Amino acid sequence: MPTLHIYELRFRAGLHVGRHGIGQEAALAHVPADTLFAALVAIRAQMRAGAGAWAGRFAHDPPFRLTSAFPFAGGVRFFPRPVRPPVAEGVAFGKQWRKIRFVSQGVLEHLLKGRVPAELWPKPPEEKPAEGLTLQGGTLWLTQAEIEKLPEELRTKTKNGKREPLSDEALQRRNVWGQDKVPRVMVDRLTNASQIYHTGRIVFAPGCGLWFGVQGTEGGAFGDLEELLRALGDAGLGAERSVGYGAFTFTRAAPLQLPDANGGGLMMLLSRFYPRDENDAAALTRGDSAYDLVYVAGRVSAPGVADQRRRGVRLAAEGSLLGSRAMGGLAKVTPEVGNFPHEVYRYGLALGVGWGGG
Repeated sequence: MPTLHIYELRFRAGLHVGRHGIGQEAALAHVPADTLFAALVAIRAQMRAGAGAWAGRFAHDPPFRLTSAFPFAGGVRFFPRPVRPPVAEGVAFGKQWRKIRFVSQGVLEHLLKGRVPAELWPKPPEEKPAEGLTLQGGTLWLTQAEIEKLPEELRTKTKNGKREPLSDEALQRRNVWGQDKVPRVMVDRLTNASQIYHTGRIVFAPGCGLWFGVQGTEGGAFGDLEELLRALGDAGLGAERSVGYGAFTFTRAAPLQLPDANGGGLMMLLSRFYPRDENDAAALTRGDSAYDLVYVAGRVSAPGVADQRRRGVRLAAEGSLLGSRAMGGLAKVTPEVGNFPHEVYRYGLALGVGWGGG
């Protein structure tokens, strides 16, 4: 079984990670692997020379592979929802399935087999749940057995000076994170006229945050990664860092063992994926694959160089199902205009978990 070395990020003042084509008011509740990798490359460029060469190593002999950063709540880690619905007798998958964005490890163990017990399927908050329930307005699916792993502030309430467990109905109305809109002011440099706009911000509940996994051999690469994470935690991850968004502390948790994705079957992506050759393309287009595509663009900067627009690229999203022999690669997205000081890559290395379902 592959081993994932786990890092948990706890944000001090919220987080803003947006999507191309969507205004500043929208924000993602996770950090895609390509965004995390780009932030690591950028912070390394600020610390020392050779950021382009360091990033280029991942195109040939990557020292490690990254998952995207997904939510966690206390001792419950969430994973991307697979794009293909499972089989469950007596259950009609429809709007509620499409609403779910992340599943807990307990639910994932069933989903990887492609079949879940009917009693695990979550019911509306006003109905008595069976073995499964949801949080965050129906977007997080977990098992009853995992409730005790949630932070105390999330699963209990104060009554008569004491903490007592929430009912299942009340628990399903709890949120792991909140999203608000923060007013900002933009000043025109020529006229000094001001204009108000709003920025979306994700704020996690106490004991909650994001986690990501790293697959690779212990050694120098991991020491380099942790040095970069410490610097990135101070500088901030995502946008609006000048007002404190994205600053975090991190801890390294116990390694996680997941079902192997090797062989001729399918794997479920825990990262985004960019096909680097014909073999990768075949893994993506085989008859039993299922995937969502996401278009990634944006701007890139370097010390002493003005921001420039990088080339856009389409990646297979987390939760996609593709052939387990897919390796993935780096998409070259260096700006076409201007003289950028180094090559720019978008991370698309595959890291997945074995899919045994149909």
